[in-house]
Parts: sequence; structure tokens; C-alpha cells
Amino acid sequence: MVIPSEEIPDETFAAGVLGQGVGIRPETGIVVAPFDGEISSVTDTKHAVGISAPNGMELHPRCRFRPGAAPQSIP
Repeated sequence: MVIPSEEIPDETFAAGVLGQGVGIRPETGIVVAPFDGEISSVTDTKHAVGISAPNGMELHPRCRFRPGAAPQSIP
């Protein structure tokens, strides 16, 4: 489900400080990158990364997890 940026529960993203964006709530609980890219930055706290696309677009995903939800990985 796509969530308008102003409804993202994070002031920085909702205000568009990092540029235009949207929130995405995966219907299956699985999150994958929308393109083949390269990790271009990692915050000191390791809570966020930047992904650079071949066409120069930058993606700054932020994942929020439900309290008590078990993390899952895809082999």
C-alpha cells in the first residue's frame, strides 16, 4: 500500500526534508529494493542507508517495525 508522504509517521520524511517520497506498507511483509543499485551511504547509527540507482536516483529507505514482530530474512 502506498502512503502519501505527509502521512508517514516520521517528521523528517513527512516534511519532505530529504526530497519527495512516499511511504510503502508491504502487503506481504517482505521488502525488496525497487531497482538494482549500490549502497552509497550508511548512517553512523546504522539505522538508515542510501541506495544509488544506475540512473543517478537516490533512495533513502527507512524501515519501521511493529513492536514484537520477528525479523525475517530471505535466503
